[in-house]
Amino acid sequence: MMFEEENTGTILTEDGKLVITQAYCHNGHDLISNDVKISGFPSIKLLVTGNDNKKQDIHISAVDGDHAKQGGRGFKENQLLTISCPVCEEELDNIAPCDCIKGSKFVAIYLNKKRSFTSCLGICNSWGCYRSFMNSAWRIISRLADKSARQN
Repeated sequence: MMFEEENTGTILTEDGKLVITQAYCHNGHDLISNDVKISGFPSIKLLVTGNDNKKQDIHISAVDGDHAKQGGRGFKENQLLTISCPVCEEELDNIAPCDCIKGSKFVAIYLNKKRSFTSCLGICNSWGCYRSFMNSAWRIISRLADKSARQN
C-alpha cells in the first residue's frame, strides 16, 4: 500500500520509502520514465553533458536515499556536468551552490508544473556527489549529505 503525500509529487510506501512520482523541468516536461525502473519504481530521466560536450541520457532512482542510477559511462568522479531536460535540452534551473567541490551546484527538478522552488528536488551536478534535498512549501522534507565527498 502507498500513501500519497499532499501536493508534493511523492508517495510514501508502506515500508517507509519516499518515492518521487512527479518530476518536471522548468518548461513542464515530464522527467519520469516508466521505461526504466530502478529499485522497482519508474526512474527520473535526465540529459547530461560532460567536458567533451558529449550528451548522454541517465536515469536516477526516484526513491529517496537510493543512489542507484543507469548510464553515465565515461564520467569521472567529481566531474562537473551540465544537467538538462531530455525533451527540450535546456539546462535545469540553478538553485544554490553545493560545497562538495569548487563550481558544483544544485539544480532543480520540480515536483509539479508550477516551477516553484517551494516544491522541488535539488540534485548536485558533480558526478558521484549524492547530496540532494527535497522541499515542500519551503519545508525540507528530505536531505541527503554525501559523507564521502571531499572538500576542495
